Amino acid sequence: MYSAYALTLTDYVVVGAAIMIAMFLLHKVLRLFGVNREAATGYALILPWMLGFLIWNLGPFIASLYLSFTEYTILAPPTWIGFDNYIEMFTDDRSFWRVLRFTIGYSV
Repeated sequence: MYSAYALTLTDYVVVGAAIMIAMFLLHKVLRLFGVNREAATGYALILPWMLGFLIWNLGPFIASLYLSFTEYTILAPPTWIGFDNYIEMFTDDRSFWRVLRFTIGYSV
């Protein structure tokens, strides 16, 4: 039990150190390209937020967009089917329009 905690804590420390090193390197590179000190510091300070956004928001969005164009089951790799899922949703799925109407109604 203790070793699992220590391993997790070590992972967090390593990731934190890697982000701090990336911030430092970004600041130095921007200064080498002639960006003023305040702007370089600002860009370095928003780097952790940008990394979090890319990993936790943009990454899943792109993955789900890709999977929406495939026929996907857990047991088999995804196969590309193009717009077939969207065509089926807008034309054959009777519950889609009802659910969309309820969603818009609750949002209003």
